[in-house]
Amino acid sequence: MKRGLLALSFISWIALMAIGATACERAEQDKPGVTAALGVFYGGQVRELLELEVGPLRPTSLGFRLTFAEPSAHERQVHAEILRPGPGGRRVSVSDDFSVPGAETVFDRPIPVPPDAELGTWNVRVECDGVLVLDRAIRLRR
Repeated sequence: MKRGLLALSFISWIALMAIGATACERAEQDKPGVTAALGVFYGGQVRELLELEVGPLRPTSLGFRLTFAEPSAHERQVHAEILRPGPGGRRVSVSDDFSVPGAETVFDRPIPVPPDAELGTWNVRVECDGVLVLDRAIRLRR
């Protein structure tokens, strides 16, 4: 009896691993061929940071970049949402939608950070054609 239960649980474990591997492969196939980066635009590149120092004398060039593996036959729809600290300790959500021409393989979008912006953690979520491609946080400090 005990040996039968061990064999059954081993077979169940193998089946579960096979189902999980198939689901991971399917999720990879569903992703649009895009890589995303959040950070500071610097010399044609994006330097990814966890913290960013802002101030009145230092211009902030925070933003995100989407790099597509290949051109597309259709326009890509990009939705970006930024959740940042607001007045009185509340969080403020700002979102925007963009259309990226199919021939474009790189899409840069600066994120405006006013000199008097509330400091703290800014969360940036970006979807491309309905698929989440970026979900990162960056901490702003003086």
